[in-house]
Amino acid sequence: MENGIGLDVVQEAIRTVDFLLSQNRSRYPGDLPPTHPFKLSAWREGKTRMESDGPFFEFQDSSAVTDPLEETLELNRAYAEALLIHEQLHQVKFDPRMREELIQRALGILPATELGRFLEIHSCAAALPRNIADSNERLLEAFNLITRRFGEASALAYIMLIVAGLRARSEFENYGRKIDLLFQKVVEGPAVAQMLEMVTLNGRRAGFEPQFRLLVALRERLWQMKPSRLAP
Repeated sequence: MENGIGLDVVQEAIRTVDFLLSQNRSRYPGDLPPTHPFKLSAWREGKTRMESDGPFFEFQDSSAVTDPLEETLELNRAYAEALLIHEQLHQVKFDPRMREELIQRALGILPATELGRFLEIHSCAAALPRNIADSNERLLEAFNLITRRFGEASALAYIMLIVAGLRARSEFENYGRKIDLLFQKVVEGPAVAQMLEMVTLNGRRAGFEPQFRLLVALRERLWQMKPSRLAP
């Protein structure tokens, strides 16, 4: 084969990655951060970590129903798996953080960050800004498409950025990073982190009080971050 890599070597690399993914699958959702959308949606639906079906997106290939975003997500998942195979072939080298992200994505776990979600969405033709920006109907269709997989918050943020005039992938990357930095500053507050962990760990069994205290902690954290804030 080209570059001196034989078919048997490639097949061995594929088997190695398959084994790697199967060994890592059991780590999730336990190893996901409490702020991962899967965990946040799980407690809203009244599920605990153990009761949830899992954070793995599985593409349903059906000729009857075509979801362009789901097709794109599956392509991106396969691309992450292919990159892991390339690493096994010593054609590329990833640092531990990047390798972990690729393992999660190859397993079908959707991105934990707004930056990652924006880039996944932007790679879908049905949500590409230049294809939908001039049509209210297509904007609404894209909003519904994104909501089904990523939730209303990411869908609304993405569409609002389009309405604000953003088009290029680099622009969405920049704003996604800014949103993530703000979000991280909010949730890294000790009071917020403690209540968030309690709520996501116990689901709705945590009861009303912890959820209310989480909202209070978020409000206080945002108020602390407000420049030149006035006394309430």
